[in-house]
This record gives sequence, C-alpha cells and structure tokens, in this order.
Amino acid sequence: MRTRDETIKRQLEFILKARFTGRDLIAYFDCMPEKMLRRAITLFSEVYPSETVISDEQFGFIGYMLSTNKMVEQESFSNFIRSISTINYSIEQKEKLVNITKDNIFSLCNGLTFEFDNFLVLMLNQEQLADYVKWMADIEDEAVLMRAMGILQYEHFDRVPVEIIESLKQTIINKLK
Repeated sequence: MRTRDETIKRQLEFILKARFTGRDLIAYFDCMPEKMLRRAITLFSEVYPSETVISDEQFGFIGYMLSTNKMVEQESFSNFIRSISTINYSIEQKEKLVNITKDNIFSLCNGLTFEFDNFLVLMLNQEQLADYVKWMADIEDEAVLMRAMGILQYEHFDRVPVEIIESLKQTIINKLK
C-alpha cells in the first residue's frame, strides 16, 4: 500500500474508532482534494460500515455522499454503494433514501450500473421497487431508462402482477427507440 493510502486509511480508521459523527466524515471528505477522493472512497468502503444498523447522524453522511456530485462521479463510488448496501435501514431511513436517490437520479444512473440496481433491490420490497421503476420510466433520460430496464430484466417480481412489469418494459422500450 502506498504511503498516501496508508495515511488516508489511518485517518479514516481514527474517525471511525473515535465514534465518529456524520459531520466528521462529511468534513473529512468535503475538504479532501479531488484527486484523492477516488482512493479515499475505495479505502473507506473497505472498513465501512462496521455495523448493520446506523444512527441518524451516520445516515446523514450517507445522504451527503449520495447527493454530492463530486462523490458520485468518482470511479470508486460503486465501492461505496456496495458497502452501504449491507446496512439494515429503518423504515424512515429507507423513505429518506428513496427521496435522496430520486433527487439525484441523473448522476446516480450515469455513474453506476449494477451496484445502484442492487442497492435498490436490497433496500426496497418488490412493490416499492416496482413503484420506483415506474417513477424512473416516466423520466426522459437514457441512463435512467437503461437502469430501470436493467432492474426489470434481472429482478424477479413475484408479488407484482406480470402485466404491470410488461407494461413498464414496453414503456421503456418505446422511450428508448
């Protein structure tokens, strides 16, 4: 590991061991030079989260990461999405995540593929996921429509009527033509 990586990792471990607050992590990532963000996100994703249930303050940090373009645009952001997919979010946190992801759907869909799909699949039940995909299908953006189609093609919607799924697929196909 390079010296810079070791320094970043030590700093992140210090913040995490010190019973960090979301504000501490936001300040750390916000002040980081952009050329170091890719590595910092990768290294952070290796050690975070350390538990499957998080506080609202820690959740605030996740919201910050998902809604900050300079973070989402990093090549390594998919590592972060993978790491936060292991968290058992509360119902309130899930509702907030849906709103955060909807507010930032263009940057999330442009920068992520499978990881974003998987994050949604793990966070939402089938009915909620179908509603989310229906919302995505109403957006006139190729990247968003491709993510919606990916979810429809590769996920199983046993509890959602087949007609709804087929209708969504057809809507997206027509928009992508």
